Amino acid sequence: MSLSYKIPIACVSVLILILSLSFVFDGCSKASCMQEKNEYMTVSIGKADVKVEIASTSDARMLGLGGRGSLADGYGMLFIFEKSDLYGFWMKDVPFALDIIWIDKDKVISIEKNVTPGSFPQVFYPKLPANLVLEVSSGFVDKHSLKIGDNFYLNP
Repeated sequence: MSLSYKIPIACVSVLILILSLSFVFDGCSKASCMQEKNEYMTVSIGKADVKVEIASTSDARMLGLGGRGSLADGYGMLFIFEKSDLYGFWMKDVPFALDIIWIDKDKVISIEKNVTPGSFPQVFYPKLPANLVLEVSSGFVDKHSLKIGDNFYLNP
């Protein structure tokens, strides 16, 4: 085989290797991939639907909605934890008020309404352990008459 054929074959081989590695190392979960691409999924809570960004990694959960300018009505962030616990939330770098909803076993177990930026560094905790936390714009809970015991669903 002459040198003129070896160079294109080598280039194609390298390209195939790079593409193969990108599939192997792109092992992000659906939730983390959605967040990286700013994609949303819809969840139902009580009788309301919310388009949520997912925070399922420790880095994403630590950042949360910090550094954002606003949060549109009907949108939120869903924090997913591996196990139920008393996860605390604060308003570090969040310049707008939120309602925080703790969920466990697909039921609302605790609600903190109208948590303002001025509350930082106070940390807000649920009354019982939870494995999901939903942050939505302040007023969402009252607007949709959400209460403890309401159902929560991840929509397919």
